[in-house]
Amino acid sequence: MMSIMPAAPEAGAAPPSVPRTAEELAALEARYRPFLGAAAWRGMHVDEPRWSRYSHTLKNRIRAAGTAAWLETQDRLVRAAALDGTALDGLLPANPELTAMVLARSIGAAGSDPVIELVAECHRRALVLASEAAADGRPVDINLIAVLQDVITESQATYTVTTEEGVNVEVDLPKRQYKPVSNYLPLQGGGLAVFAPAGRIAEEMDRLTGEFGSAVFAGMYPAAQAAYAHYALTAIHPFADGNGRLARTIASIFLFRAVGLPLLIFADQWPAYYQAVAVAHERSEPQALTDHIAAASIGAMDPAANLMAPRPPRPGR
Repeated sequence: MMSIMPAAPEAGAAPPSVPRTAEELAALEARYRPFLGAAAWRGMHVDEPRWSRYSHTLKNRIRAAGTAAWLETQDRLVRAAALDGTALDGLLPANPELTAMVLARSIGAAGSDPVIELVAECHRRALVLASEAAADGRPVDINLIAVLQDVITESQATYTVTTEEGVNVEVDLPKRQYKPVSNYLPLQGGGLAVFAPAGRIAEEMDRLTGEFGSAVFAGMYPAAQAAYAHYALTAIHPFADGNGRLARTIASIFLFRAVGLPLLIFADQWPAYYQAVAVAHERSEPQALTDHIAAASIGAMDPAANLMAPRPPRPGR
């Protein structure tokens, strides 16, 4: 049995720990650590006074600016989240100036950029569907996750993988199905990040959606819900590609419900984001990821409120 992995962030041969036989593959799959239940995240601390302060300011600005201004602001934040989220998955280079343009310039001017239209449009559409699901109170179930995954990867025909020989190749991207073979991610410090084996994906996804519907999960703070959803989906890695974008899209549903904005992680926040994700998975310590998601949500509320702030009159008016 041949295993394939997402291509490493940096060029070079695959680490020596890549499985080369069925026995080595089975041993590596056995290292998968199933994601924890929501009860393990119930005690996560969130700076609720700070969150509430920014949320209150945003709500006041929405009331003062009106529905049209709010919808335009939402659109800008969703486009920015799609752009930076696509770059996070390595499909285009980080471009803080372009993100700033999306937030600052008119929607038509930003939307006409071919990079956004051709590369990030599918992610944007998935975020819009996530916001609609949040507004409708739709449960986060297998069907919704499948739809969002289909939209996220709609423009992709192939994806890059690394064989056990250390060669990067393009292969067809499986559609409308869980990953058909197990995948692993080379770590910068050596070794491999282990995800759920292909044969366990269905049961793990059923377990996750059960957690989403539990009373324990319902009682968690929105930032903790978003962080937990992100953690569990990246632990499972249910699809051949697009798992990072999917995790951030699903996490966004719980933030849309709370404040009407997606999870937006700016390029200068990526190192802290990667570290928080790694700590949650490798040490089963969820507080750092919860803190990061909460800070990122506040970081989206702040520019959204500023975009709707009253502008001083121009000279001579």
